[in-house]
Amino acid sequence: MMEGVRRHARYCMVYVDARVLVPLFQYAAHSAAAATVYLREKAKLVAAACIPAS
Repeated sequence: MMEGVRRHARYCMVYVDARVLVPLFQYAAHSAAAATVYLREKAKLVAAACIPAS
């Protein structure tokens, strides 16, 4: 009986971890992508401002 309860508890923990971590990882990946794009655009603007248009 206890073994079944323990297994169920472990399953629930894994399930909850997956429910929480998967969106977290997706959010982190999305944020990293967004930050990369933002920094790239920022670098272009800075380069355009620093390099005189000749």
